[in-house]
Amino acid sequence: MKRAALHRFAVVFTIGVSFAIAMCCAKRTVCAQQPDEEERDSSATSADNFPRFEQIKSLVKRSFASLPDFKEGELITKSQVQIVCEDVRTFGWKVFPQKEILANVLADTAFLAKELRTKRGRKFMSKISALPGAYDKLDRLSRLPHGRKTVHDLINGVGGDELIVYLTTASGGQELGKLLANAPKGRDFNEPTGTIYTAEQFLIRLEAEHSRELERLKAKQAGQK
Repeated sequence: MKRAALHRFAVVFTIGVSFAIAMCCAKRTVCAQQPDEEERDSSATSADNFPRFEQIKSLVKRSFASLPDFKEGELITKSQVQIVCEDVRTFGWKVFPQKEILANVLADTAFLAKELRTKRGRKFMSKISALPGAYDKLDRLSRLPHGRKTVHDLINGVGGDELIVYLTTASGGQELGKLLANAPKGRDFNEPTGTIYTAEQFLIRLEAEHSRELERLKAKQAGQK
């Protein structure tokens, strides 16, 4: 997609969104669930034999790699993460907020998951996966008025990945994002959605949960002395 064509696309898309802003507004909320303290205490191990995160990380990478059609950097979905979570539990980390984590992973039937699991979708992912916040931008685009058609066209058209490059790396893309943030369902357009899109993001989240659980176990162990 040439720069002039990309600019025209951005202008036309912006005009369409500006019209939609005048029509309505919307709001999205996300709920999560954490294990209660009784469940934690009944399954907790001591800090001394709690698995090191390096072991967990290695296990998670092997687990993802064993899944059919998995490729590093591509979108992950709930069914894949469920399998990996069970592997983690079997390995020895008995209690972690699995339900909360899964609530932040796209379902296999989600629009973005279905679009990106096609042949053209996987080719599209190979072009955008290294871009910072690419999946966040694509997800937020799909929530806007006529956004699903826009995303479908980007994935299946020629040069559609260049709009994601523009949105994630160019100063003009940030300015466009500020305008789109005023659209229905466009709030915080330039911010991360909080969704776990990749195995790398899953590991980052898991490491944070591992640190919290280890500190909890250490505090509990110290209180028993």
